Amino acid sequence: MEQQFSETTIVIEHKGVKIAYLDYRNLKKPEEFKAKVGETFERIKYYTENNIKDILILTDLTGSFIYGESQKHLKESTKMGRNFVKKSAVIGISGGKKILLNMINTFSGYQTRAFNTIEEAKDWLVK
Repeated sequence: MEQQFSETTIVIEHKGVKIAYLDYRNLKKPEEFKAKVGETFERIKYYTENNIKDILILTDLTGSFIYGESQKHLKESTKMGRNFVKKSAVIGISGGKKILLNMINTFSGYQTRAFNTIEEAKDWLVK
């Protein structure tokens, strides 16, 4: 079962558990990334206003280039989520993106784990 909140955020179910799937695939320019993160800010606002906690997050960065302003927006988004995120997983990262993941983990106050496949990530999130 899927529930779409925006082009970026879809709530999916895996083994009966809801996961917020953030679609950040194939973003090549900082302004594209800024627009997607802006949609995510709206979800964060909704979670905050409705005191929703223990959210499971799966972010897909497959094919995206994260640099410059893109990094700043991603850090801000992640930092805002620390009050309601229970677990966070990411797919589609390698090389330099893993360094960025370490920086984001420092800013967020929670640990996002990287996975090679969406199924591995979903299985870990619902454990």
